[in-house]
Parts: sequence; structure tokens; C-alpha cells
Amino acid sequence: MHEYGQTNWEGLWEKLEQSGNVGITYVINPHLYPEISSYIATHPKALVVDFGCGTNIMGIELLFGYVPTAPALQASATLGEARFNTLLYLGIEGSHELVDQSHKYLHDIGDPKNVATVQAHIGKELNELFDENSIDLCVSRNFVMHLSPEDFDAHLQYVARMLKPNGAYIFATLTPPYELQKAGSHTKPGDRYDFQHGKSGEYGIFYHYYKPQELYDEVISKYFIQEKRITCTPITDAYKNTHARYYDADVPMAYVYVLKKK
Repeated sequence: MHEYGQTNWEGLWEKLEQSGNVGITYVINPHLYPEISSYIATHPKALVVDFGCGTNIMGIELLFGYVPTAPALQASATLGEARFNTLLYLGIEGSHELVDQSHKYLHDIGDPKNVATVQAHIGKELNELFDENSIDLCVSRNFVMHLSPEDFDAHLQYVARMLKPNGAYIFATLTPPYELQKAGSHTKPGDRYDFQHGKSGEYGIFYHYYKPQELYDEVISKYFIQEKRITCTPITDAYKNTHARYYDADVPMAYVYVLKKK
């Protein structure tokens, strides 16, 4: 059994990616992408690192996506400057299947020099990729919710060490109240719980670790200054009937964090 509860979770993830994801496309990205592009727009020759990038579709879309067809790109007023300033957008992914798929995507757009995907895992393998104080911006989307409290602390410590002075980490993750709705009110801090994609798990079963807001705030404050915590709300009412859970004002689906290295 694969650690994510499926023997072919990579194929299921690719299926989900290709069919679209309302929560990512219409709730998270329109808040996440403008923050990323705004930062890069003021940092020429930026090195950007995306943790848990999957097929690196976020980097590909940010740098090469078509604005008329991507709501998140439409929301970014600094996209042109960000694309010009990005020296390299490097996606880090542990699954070689997803890295292989990313390479196919990149080949389809002409193997651009300013975006790449490499396979690496947390630990020594990842430590050897970068020098300290060498990265302008780190990003991730729905990655840290897969980390245990201990791994989350170690991850932020690592990111802070690799970032340049005044560098930033911008990431999106599910809110603790939203996770509790999925995991059950009995869930305790640090508990691992299964999370299914699709109405019946047709896109795979993944696992998360529940971390309360107090834990996020405590760990972040050790390594970063929290400049923003943005509540992600839907930018369209088109999915109120099919995805009502995204429209609960009292339990927002996700936050986007903008952290600055201390």
C-alpha cells in the first residue's frame, strides 16, 4: 500500500489536475498568484523554489499560462514584470512519476530555460540542492498540510535558512477549521487523517496532519515575520450549488500566507 492510500495515486492526481479543481482554480489561485507575482515583480533575476510542486503546473501557469483562460492570472496586475524577472522557477517534487509528467509538459512548451522540475525529498537530498541565503522566494500550494507538526517546523527552519536576507515564503494551505470539518471534531493536534479527492475518492485518498492555528502561529513566529494571512474566498458564485462548502464565510477553505524571513 502506498503511503497515500492508493497504489496509483500519481495517475489519479494527474486525472484531477487535467479535469480541473474548483477549490484551487477559483478559491486559492486567485489569491495566491497575485501575491507571488507581486513579489517577483520587484526582484529581478529571481530564483523561485516551489515545494511539493506535483507536475509543476503552478510554475508553468504563472510563467506561460494564457491570461484570458486563467482567473488567477487575470487577478495579477504584475504578471508581466514577474515573468520578465524570473531567472528560474524550480519545482521540487518527491514523486518521479509526477516529475516525468512535468518534463512532458515542459517539452510541450519548448523546454523553456526559466522553469524546471527536479525530484528530491525532504532531508539531506534537498539540503544539497541549495546554498544558504541563495533563494529569493519559496512557494507552495497545499503542501504543508501533508507535514506533521515536527516536519512543518523543520521545513520552515530549512526554508528560512535557504532564503536570502529579506526573502519570502508564500504558501497556501487549508484552514484548520476547514480541516476539522473533514477530519472530524474529535481530531487532535498532530493527528494524521485521510482526505479524499472527489465525491467518492475517485481522485485518490491522501493524508494530512491536523495542525491548529496556534501551532501555525507559533512555528511561523520562530523563523518568519507574518506579513499577511489572506482568507481565500471564491471569486465566482457559479459553484454555490455543487461546492457549497467553499462559500461558508465562517469556515473559509484556505489561507494564503506571506512570510518574510527574520
